[in-house]
This record gives sequence, structure tokens and C-alpha cells, in this order.
Amino acid sequence: MAEEYPIYDFNPQSLPLELLQNIGFVAMAAAQLEAAVQDLIGALLGADGIETKALTLHMAAPLKDQVVRSLVGINAMSAETIDETDELMDRVKDALERRNVVLHNSIIKHPDGTLWSLRERSRGELQVELSPIDVESIKEDAALIYHVSIQVIQFMNAYGIAPKNRTRPRHPMINRGKKARSDRIDARRNERINKD
Repeated sequence: MAEEYPIYDFNPQSLPLELLQNIGFVAMAAAQLEAAVQDLIGALLGADGIETKALTLHMAAPLKDQVVRSLVGINAMSAETIDETDELMDRVKDALERRNVVLHNSIIKHPDGTLWSLRERSRGELQVELSPIDVESIKEDAALIYHVSIQVIQFMNAYGIAPKNRTRPRHPMINRGKKARSDRIDARRNERINKD
């Protein structure tokens, strides 16, 4: 007789409310951490807040990590500063990996009520990992992620750096679609023709 396997519940609505709340805490703490790292990049470049967002919002976390390390490596006055930065960015990397485990894995419920994290990866070969998970561990991950975001802010404060305040006004938003751009070019062309 074939072995029977349990049928896991993949419906997120069947997960405990406290678990879902703490998953939300992980998401919000990670958003704050990413914003702090973006501000750190802007501060290291001497950019203002708007320029910082324009530069960093599209960057993936590994690129942000490497940019911070590179900028500090270029400009640091001591090996101690480089070591401190590397240790901070190692904590950031660990915190964001914890975020990924919580937010990118499926959390499923066994018929006996236990909760499991299903991690599926395909880097060279398919890897599937099923690990027990509980509310307390997610709550701890959320607190750690939040704490690391505060450490990034404290790092900037300790070195007296922050993105600059913008001193010039931002131009009005311009529709950059192809049709709008073509219409503007045509309008300028017609204006020149009418002047002549």
C-alpha cells in the first residue's frame, strides 16, 4: 500500500491572525530598512533626497549593498570605518535575507495545525525545503529587521551624514511617453516655423 502524504493548507486566510500581523511587521520593518540604506547611499554621494530616490529606488538590495561598501571604501579615512561599514552591511544583508524567508516563502498549515515554511529555489538545481515556523520566530525576525534599520540611521548620525536638503525647486512632472514627446517636438518645430 502506498504511503499517504498529508495535504497541506496553502490558503493564507487559514493562517493565525497574529502570524499575519507579524508578517506585516516584517514587511514594514524591511521597507524602513531599505529606505535607510537608500538614504545612506544618498548621504555618501552628497545627493539630495529627491536625487537619492531617483538613483536608488530601482536598485536591488545586493546592488545597494555593494554601492555602500564601494563608496565607503573610496572615501573612508580609516580601516576602522571600513570594518564598521562592512559589519553594518553584513547585518543589513542578514536582515533582508530573513525578510525574504518570511515574505517570499509559502507558509502552509499541516493538517495537525503546525505551520511550515516552504522554500523553493532553482539555482543550478531545484531545491525544496520545508521548515517549521511559528509566530514567535517571525516576531523576532521583524524586531531584528527594525533594529538593523535603526542601526543604519545611527551610523549616519554618528558620522554626521544624511542626504542633503534640496535647495532648488523640482521641475513640474513632464509626460515622458512617446506620443507626448512627439507632440512637444512638433509644437517646438511649428513655433520655429511660425517665427520665421
